[in-house]
Amino acid sequence: MSNKKKENSNVKAHDRFFKKSMSYPEIAHDFFQSYLPQEVLEIINLNTLKQENSSFLSNELGEGVSDILYSVQYGEEKGYISLLLEHQSSVDNLITFRIQKYMLRLCDEHMRKYPKSKQQNITLPIIYPVILYTGKRKYTAPRSFFGLFSN
Repeated sequence: MSNKKKENSNVKAHDRFFKKSMSYPEIAHDFFQSYLPQEVLEIINLNTLKQENSSFLSNELGEGVSDILYSVQYGEEKGYISLLLEHQSSVDNLITFRIQKYMLRLCDEHMRKYPKSKQQNITLPIIYPVILYTGKRKYTAPRSFFGLFSN
């Protein structure tokens, strides 16, 4: 088996393992409890954590990135925690650009699912994306969308 095929096979096995593990509510709860910043944990109710279907976004992020989407209550509102697992072996300098597109698609999908929210002047859902980088080199790409601009 070539190195490229072996690498793709390992990525897919890792992806399947991670997605399967995170489909168990108690594992997802513990993961977020351990890794989300305290200021986020203070405003969400992790007991309302629910995995959502994100298949409509399957091609949005591109090759090598899988997504797992959870809904969670932020006070009285519904919000989302998007867990993005990057399987690329190299740093992706445009990941924050792709995440912005992904977040807008989530907002579109939310408005499609809840059309009354547009009529009732309800704000868009809060989306907190989390990226797990699994590369071997130091992560050097911009961590903010605004880091992609020169000025």
